[in-house]
Amino acid sequence: MFGYSKFKVAVISGVLALGVFFALPNFLPTETYEKLPKDVRSWYHPVTLGLDLQGGSYLLMKVDADTLKQEKLEALADVLRPALRENKIYAKVNVTDGALQVKLVNASQSSEARDLIRKQENVAMNVTVEDGTVTAVYSDEALDEMKKQAVEQSID
Repeated sequence: MFGYSKFKVAVISGVLALGVFFALPNFLPTETYEKLPKDVRSWYHPVTLGLDLQGGSYLLMKVDADTLKQEKLEALADVLRPALRENKIYAKVNVTDGALQVKLVNASQSSEARDLIRKQENVAMNVTVEDGTVTAVYSDEALDEMKKQAVEQSID
């Protein structure tokens, strides 16, 4: 056989025979494989293919809710500052501890500031007024919707 020694041919044939022997369970029907003795099935089993060989993969996407909330609140603060100035509402706008805080110079403008915050954001927010400070936090429903949108955006 092409000048190979009989020993090389025997080794190659043996390796091929072992490969076919150990690959055979992949081609056996499940019923036939289940009929084999249990002690044989413990070492003679089909090859389990990894995701790359199965033709698929799993993707786990996780949204960091605290970072998302912080970024959304900061974006709202950036939009809110000029809107407050346009309406002649003078205030200091801060984002702290997952809440947007608007400290008004004139406490009588608190209802106008509250309405302006709700107008700027199109999702549900819990807005409270206390001692000339308007505090806005996202509701749980709004946070769930933002997480859902972030995952959809990541998929796209």
